[in-house]
Amino acid sequence: HDLARLATVPTLRWVSKPTIALALRVVFLQCAAHRQHIDTLVGSNLVLPLVDVLVWALQHWDRNDVLRWAMPVLALCLGPASTSKFDAIREDIGRYIANVGILFRVADRFALVAVTQQDDLFRLTCHFLCALTTQHRPKRVVVRSMQDLRVPVAKIFKTTGLFGMVTLLLASVPIHEFDHVTTNKNDNVTLHNDDTHASQPKPVLSSSSSSVMALSGLILRALTNMARLDVMWFQSVVGTRANQPRFVHLVRTVLLSARHELLVELLPLVGYYVLRNPPHQASLRCIDDGQPSLLQLLAMLPFSYFSDPRY
Repeated sequence: HDLARLATVPTLRWVSKPTIALALRVVFLQCAAHRQHIDTLVGSNLVLPLVDVLVWALQHWDRNDVLRWAMPVLALCLGPASTSKFDAIREDIGRYIANVGILFRVADRFALVAVTQQDDLFRLTCHFLCALTTQHRPKRVVVRSMQDLRVPVAKIFKTTGLFGMVTLLLASVPIHEFDHVTTNKNDNVTLHNDDTHASQPKPVLSSSSSSVMALSGLILRALTNMARLDVMWFQSVVGTRANQPRFVHLVRTVLLSARHELLVELLPLVGYYVLRNPPHQASLRCIDDGQPSLLQLLAMLPFSYFSDPRY
């Protein structure tokens, strides 16, 4: 009951912004420590008002303190459900989030102000997008009522700003930071040279750039989740004249970085990009200015990336 009362504090019109942020922080700490508290919020229909708080915060530039806690709270509520009942409610929450236009608002916000000026907020946004677009083994629905004939969540996402989010994410990977690399034999992935069959250390990001790698991995994971929603749609978005060069450059940069934590996020994304798509497959074979093609770089990865179920 205390948690339920606390969760209603951010929805009260007379409450100040610092109080709203503090209430959301306490809710987050409680839910992060105890899974049953998340079920309480979801089962008591207290999540949708928190979505409205997030919309309210996105509409104004002076409410970043509220955003910093509203997004993590909602990301927790969008996590794996403990029962099938909560899984259905989670899907309804996703529908509501899409229908109120949050994706449009997020894309507009970061389009107006450089991501580098809101690095912490953008990182939280990526966590939120990963949670929102993650599919937790959806089951085939047997139509028994009109409720079962509702528009699929994936279709709602596609019509409520997901296109803009893909473009934003592709443009926000900090690949310019990948130029500041040092050689570290302990952290890099060893690539195989077809000519000598010897292993050679590849340049990798220094340990001081761990935040860059973490953000890049989050973006790649969010893009992969979006691709899973609808592969053909994702391919059409990434294959546009504006997005495809960015995507190809991103893939090349990550492959050359030889960072394990990025490669495990990148490879599924590349798979969705080329799946049953001859033009995209051809882009992997293109050789630019004598540089190895993307296909050649992929072939140089250790075999475990293609055989181990963990990858």
